[in-house]
Amino acid sequence: MGRLGHDVVAAGDDAGSPGADRRPIGLRQVDPGRRVVALASDHGTPVRCVHLEDIYPGWDGLDAAAGIVVTDILRPLHAGDRATWQTYDWHATAPGPLLHADAGSALIVEGTGALTRAGAALATFTIWVEADEEFRQSRAFARDGDIYRPHWQRWADQEDEAAGPGGLAQLADIIIDATTVKEAP
Repeated sequence: MGRLGHDVVAAGDDAGSPGADRRPIGLRQVDPGRRVVALASDHGTPVRCVHLEDIYPGWDGLDAAAGIVVTDILRPLHAGDRATWQTYDWHATAPGPLLHADAGSALIVEGTGALTRAGAALATFTIWVEADEEFRQSRAFARDGDIYRPHWQRWADQEDEAAGPGGLAQLADIIIDATTVKEAP
């Protein structure tokens, strides 16, 4: 897998192979993206975290958000250009404001859809976070309550489709088992 001289990390948590007993969990649920941003900032290195939850255009938007990551964020940054992407306003169920990142800035992209075959070739470093379905569902419902419950299977089907045959974990530089991650004090 090629590596770039840009500080872009695609921290993905897409689904494993269909039918597998292990499925991924969103990084926001174990929060390493925010931890890395805080740690880097404490050491004088500004890092921005792009959360795919702010990009998915609705409950059927996993594929669209994954495309936005590659086309509007990673490719421009790889070319040394400014990245500009559309956010989504979940409350208004409409497009949100455009956001930007300048080339050369440190950036973490996290969430289901961040790690794709096309995106992995453009990222400096990739992380895959996984957990079994029971753990994922427990964390998701604890975080989002009844809002997520009717969409669980709909979203899981999109994860399976995005992963394709063989899954995506093999694209990661590091695989994290979310069930073994200890919460920071």
